[in-house]
Amino acid sequence: MAVTMYDDLQLRIDRDADGSYRVLAMAPDGRTARGSFVSPLSDDELDDFVQRVGLARRRGGSADTRMDAIRDVGAALFDSLIKEEVGTVFYSARSAAAERDRGLRITLRLSGSPELMRLPWEFLYKRPRFLAQSIQTPVVRALDVDSAMRPQRLTLPLRILAMVSSPSGYPELDADAERRNLERALAAPRAAGLVEVSWLERATLGDLARRVEELDGVHVLHYIGHGAYDEVTDSGILVLETPQGRAHDVSGEEIGAILQDETSLRLVVLNACEGARTSHVDPFSGVAASLVNFDIPAVIGMQFEITDDAAIAFSESLYTGLAHGLPVDAALAPARRAIVGAMLPTEFGTPVLYLRDGDARLFDLQGGLPAAAQQEEPPDDTDGPASETETEAESAENPVVEESSPAEEGGPVDKILDAGASVDAPQAPEAMAAAESVAAEPVGAEPLGAEHPLEVAGESPARSIPEPGVQTNPPEPPPDRGARPLMLAVATAWAGALLLVVAAAFLFAAGLGAGDVAAAAGLGAQTLGVVALAVHSSVRPRDAVPAAYLYGAAAVLSAVVMMTVGTDARAASWVQLAYGLVLVLTGGWLIRASRRVGSRFAASLVTPAPAVIVSGAVSTIAIILWLSGVNSSEGRLWPLSVLGIAAGYVVSALALKREARGGSAAAGFRVEIPVALAWTGAVALAVLVASVLAQDPNGPALRLDAATAQLLAVALLASHHAARPHRDSRLAAAGYGLAAVVSLVSMIGASVGESAYAAYAVIPWAELVVGILLGAVGLWLTAVGRARGGRFGKSLWIPGPYVIAGGAMTALGGAVAVAGSYDLGAVIRWIWLAALLGMAVGYALAAVSLGREGVAGEASADREHADRIA
Repeated sequence: MAVTMYDDLQLRIDRDADGSYRVLAMAPDGRTARGSFVSPLSDDELDDFVQRVGLARRRGGSADTRMDAIRDVGAALFDSLIKEEVGTVFYSARSAAAERDRGLRITLRLSGSPELMRLPWEFLYKRPRFLAQSIQTPVVRALDVDSAMRPQRLTLPLRILAMVSSPSGYPELDADAERRNLERALAAPRAAGLVEVSWLERATLGDLARRVEELDGVHVLHYIGHGAYDEVTDSGILVLETPQGRAHDVSGEEIGAILQDETSLRLVVLNACEGARTSHVDPFSGVAASLVNFDIPAVIGMQFEITDDAAIAFSESLYTGLAHGLPVDAALAPARRAIVGAMLPTEFGTPVLYLRDGDARLFDLQGGLPAAAQQEEPPDDTDGPASETETEAESAENPVVEESSPAEEGGPVDKILDAGASVDAPQAPEAMAAAESVAAEPVGAEPLGAEHPLEVAGESPARSIPEPGVQTNPPEPPPDRGARPLMLAVATAWAGALLLVVAAAFLFAAGLGAGDVAAAAGLGAQTLGVVALAVHSSVRPRDAVPAAYLYGAAAVLSAVVMMTVGTDARAASWVQLAYGLVLVLTGGWLIRASRRVGSRFAASLVTPAPAVIVSGAVSTIAIILWLSGVNSSEGRLWPLSVLGIAAGYVVSALALKREARGGSAAAGFRVEIPVALAWTGAVALAVLVASVLAQDPNGPALRLDAATAQLLAVALLASHHAARPHRDSRLAAAGYGLAAVVSLVSMIGASVGESAYAAYAVIPWAELVVGILLGAVGLWLTAVGRARGGRFGKSLWIPGPYVIAGGAMTALGGAVAVAGSYDLGAVIRWIWLAALLGMAVGYALAAVSLGREGVAGEASADREHADRIA
């Protein structure tokens, strides 16, 4: 028989004025014991544990390693809490419950020490088992509330109201996929007439209020979305949506006020599928406390991220158990094992149960089970003899055979903690003997009534349903339908970038006089590269389909240019002009879309946008200059535009690969964009150097081309510093911005002069001013870069010396040209080009360093910024 009746062992932990914690254990028979508690985890150690174990979508390492860490933490918590007199009461209460065929509910009352809510109590571990995995010893958290709630009379089906909140500005949830997951989890109980699911179409507070006012009654609210932590109010919030789809931070009090009159509501499930918790702060604990205070008997929150497969197994088991009349804590234990059965053993402790009081029976079934459910049985956790039970517990917690445990025989926990926790004190012989007898005797349960017998056929809750404790082949996880398109998206981004690099090489050769064959080859490679980017946009996670159409149009235009460039150069130029405008439009759409959708893939979506816009603008300006007859700059600036797109999509491919592994989108926005801009600026400087070397040093076209390329380079570097994390180099951005303005003014002045040789009169002065500005920027970067940039200081400091050299040579070259010393100018020209090439190298190194800083510090950045994002 399944255990449905429980004794309640209450463990109250309060904080004293000196910061220490005292424990009061209250057994069902009136016995009490006092003790102390010292947290075995500091905040930093808990942060490390969350990063290693709790971030389901991004954690690394083997499952065995994570299970070892979980056992270590669970054993340390057990040894710190269940010790000395408290331990004696625990074992005595467990023995007494077993003698009466009852379970023992371990109820943690933490109202007097709310900071301990952050500890993962659901991992309490005493070899060979996790307490919360067994229906005999559920672990719940209760709050100090004045009144108890009676079970709600329930005539099946159990009515569940579900909602998915995915506002802009937060990592995007695939609402359709989340809905399909829950529908899939509840397919069997729905078919049996046990549950009924309805969906809130918009996750707004107003829509929720209107829905709960309807007369049909809601028994369970299932929330899928984000939680956040409000540092101002020191409380948790849920992130709902406004009618416009933006984020609406809603406190637990506001949600509770909406739900307080829904007297049929007995359970709220807070399912954080993305970013529930990234540090020792658990945002949902505050929300759960508020909801319980508004007369909601039970709240289940996810203290860590939970993967889709784990959420499916958990939901199916939990709701099936509730529909069969099990108390919520009795339904939760097999739901935890269902997660283990889904081959995700490290996630069983993710659900946290908060109770209003000690009674976990939420519903009083009326009228019996539906006919379709008569053949099914509820989840069960019947224990057998001791040897079998211990084997079952070990196999349930981890399919891998355990060789040793850090907590075995009260040993210290060494691997990830300096616990400082004492081991179990010697127990009274009677208590120890009674405790040992718990596993040795078959434990039954009191029946719930003739109309809905709960006799167990030994079926597991999560699937259809093997006997508990019998090791079966676990079901294969469903295939990840998103993995293959993401791999294809990464591959096509790389393919497009490489094809564009090849195109730039051919086009640059054509500009140097290699002929129409090189130009046709370059245009062909460009066309193929843009086609690859169109494919890339179409296979991304549904966030770039319009970009696919735009790139398709650009590919058609590029093909037309390829077919006409040898026969009608002027017509080809007009088509090339349209091609550049389409690229500008594409880049603008990428920026707008990334801000609108708020996807966790938004960083890789927006990363190439600056390069695409600049490249389209370069191509457009170059063609306009050529059509106006000012000079032939287009032959040297066009390859630069192609290389810019290639650089953008190289960084985008790297970002998308990291996002596919679960990396932080917020960190992506902080790092990927400035990295892409730094690389693009470095490429612009390198192409400028190559263009100058290839041309007549005394030609006016060189002067105007140099000013144009210089304008693009300094504008890109200004954007790079403006986009850097924490805005750590706004002065550098301002300096580069002024240099860009000076270059633009000189380029316009030279272009509208009466003669092309007017460039000689305008540009040298501009070079002098630009050189002074660059030197000032370089000095600032060198002097304060490391301190100003914090953990990003190295990447801020690296280009400083190179910029000083580049600025000095640019200013010296400009001064010599103004003075008319052409012989000295010919010498300085070579030094100037070397200095510019050094600037390109400096920003390439800065881009590499910034990328590494972003990856290495992502966890730290999440702690700084993602307490706001869950």
